[in-house]
Amino acid sequence: MPPLRFGIVGCGGIANKGFAPALEKVSCASLGAACDVAPDRAEALTRRFGGVPVSDYEQILLRDDIDAVYIATPVGTHARIAMAALEHGKHVLCEKPLTATLDEARTLIAAFAKKDVALFEGFMYQYHTQHQAVRDLIDEGQVGTPFHFQAWFGFPPLPSDNFRYDPDLGGGALLDAGAYTIHAARRFFGAEPERVSAMLDHGSEKVDTRGAVQFDFGQGRTAHLVFGFNHFYRSRYSVWGTAGLVTLGRAFAVPATLMPPLRLEKQDHVEDRLLPPCDHFAAEIEVFCGGYESSGVRTQWLADALAQAEVIDQVKRVVEVG
Repeated sequence: MPPLRFGIVGCGGIANKGFAPALEKVSCASLGAACDVAPDRAEALTRRFGGVPVSDYEQILLRDDIDAVYIATPVGTHARIAMAALEHGKHVLCEKPLTATLDEARTLIAAFAKKDVALFEGFMYQYHTQHQAVRDLIDEGQVGTPFHFQAWFGFPPLPSDNFRYDPDLGGGALLDAGAYTIHAARRFFGAEPERVSAMLDHGSEKVDTRGAVQFDFGQGRTAHLVFGFNHFYRSRYSVWGTAGLVTLGRAFAVPATLMPPLRLEKQDHVEDRLLPPCDHFAAEIEVFCGGYESSGVRTQWLADALAQAEVIDQVKRVVEVG
């Protein structure tokens, strides 16, 4: 089978540092074209990674040599671009979060469900092999019965013109760093929260710049999540069990060459490990290539994206009521 030909829509940092380099490492996919609202960024990306620069995403969608699009634009534009891709029969791998609102997610997911076209929300972090290392320790009984998941994802303030500060573009910490922590908690327990409490702080900005969320998953299982972009950098999570605590020190944004740290704490000792490096973007692309033709896999992708959007909406509503 020939490689899946991607068109990249949005040539910012995540496309340049993550997705495009990963395409060079996999045999199942390749880069065909790229576009950006700043044409020089598309030209620079294609000079480095191949493919051709085009003027806009509509030009990508009109190309017969493009099978799928990777959407890495501001969140507020995702729904429009993904719907246009569907109309042209192009599969979609969209950076998280899929949409800015639950209504957009429902409309988009319902449309894709009627077609033999894949829609995949790209939480690349989950495909890093370090998460399996945590699972292995739990399966070995090293932490006993897990009952609490805690995650932190935050970074220092961004330039004032960054789209994350623009509410019209889907800005805010909840939809950015917070989405990772929410997804990770849901993924770890394999369940949706039964009760939600939350706080979002705007400071002097028009969007939330930090937040905290508490989940009750039932059966004594809880999660506490903290996120933002006015913080000292932190990207980690811990799993607390009846017999120990395991922590990943670089859980979400992990350079492909980094050996991420893991700490296992028991009653009588502490063990530190450096885990093997992994390109989680390359792993994500391989998952996409392996699943986009399966109707069952596509359905599961849609269901998970909808569940994620529903939980984020719950957080928003709890904050509004509170």
